[in-house]
Amino acid sequence: MTLAVEPIPEDVVEFFGGAMLLGYVATARPDRDLAIVPMGVVIHEGVIRISTPADTFKVRNLKQDPHISVCLPYPEDARRYLMIRGSAEIAEDRDRQFIDWIVRTHMGLEEHPHEAADAERMVITLRPTRFLLSGAQGVV
Repeated sequence: MTLAVEPIPEDVVEFFGGAMLLGYVATARPDRDLAIVPMGVVIHEGVIRISTPADTFKVRNLKQDPHISVCLPYPEDARRYLMIRGSAEIAEDRDRQFIDWIVRTHMGLEEHPHEAADAERMVITLRPTRFLLSGAQGVV
């Protein structure tokens, strides 16, 4: 099932500046506690996406509860940040197309430097319901 995704607000696109940003991704564990991990977050084909190995807790968590929050500190001033709340769609990264795009586009490499070329990956696509950009006027 593919989630309908609204266009990303222009100030959010500007915040990313075409880069992959380090964000803190929060998911709900089965015991309802939150798990928070740092992840690379990108805008790809007009949506916000994250690549992850297939066998992670965040994949398990999102399969049980698709709610997700991501906090992205501004690279030049960590007191500014973008927070994204919403739900997530998880899909297999068939043929590693998405991770290979990240490696080429954002790492300047031909292959992932820290994992085998046949490692299974998943793509997490965010369906934002709320953006909060600190230092901006209000909430988008």
